[in-house]
Amino acid sequence: MRAFRTYQGHSGATVPARRRPYGRHNDPEAYSAPNPLRDVAQGVHDAAEWKAALISAGHGTRQVDMKLVKALRRQIWLQTRHAIDLSLAGRLWPGVLSRCPTPETRVFEIHGEPSEGKWKSHRVRQGVLKQDVLVIAAQFAREGYKVAVLNMASARSPGGGVQQGAGAQEEDLHRRTDLCRFTLLQRTGRYPIPVHGCLVSEGVTI
Repeated sequence: MRAFRTYQGHSGATVPARRRPYGRHNDPEAYSAPNPLRDVAQGVHDAAEWKAALISAGHGTRQVDMKLVKALRRQIWLQTRHAIDLSLAGRLWPGVLSRCPTPETRVFEIHGEPSEGKWKSHRVRQGVLKQDVLVIAAQFAREGYKVAVLNMASARSPGGGVQQGAGAQEEDLHRRTDLCRFTLLQRTGRYPIPVHGCLVSEGVTI
């Protein structure tokens, strides 16, 4: 049953529940008091319902309701964070994250001008595909390649505007992986990212 209530998003958007999916709770009696953020995070995600809500909000058109779109993105972010917490506690997908301690994110910085003597020359094949970067990364991984995904990140804000429902590439990566364990939870000493450097995070789980 879907309640006709409102959700006050971080962006300040008040969104009627009937216009977007909250998800269905496994144990409605487990909550002692109403808590919209907790309810969203702990709801069971319905992909078809969520997509329908996004389309009805006008996503990709000129008549878009950006407050609603941002609230829908924020819903995914909250559910992702909750799933990560459950997995780390061994209560969801046992062994996926709980047995894999978060590797330390390393700061890689170039000092001085690169020269031919410092860098080995490799033959590189380049191409442009109109496909999802994580789908392609997973495909290469299944084929046995060691894959690197470029996060076009904010130099100062881990995750960019993911907590506010922003929709750029970095925010999408954080909504769909456990990358927040490598950025938001390891920001001390790593942000701002050096001008001539980057952060290297190995073992990110999609």
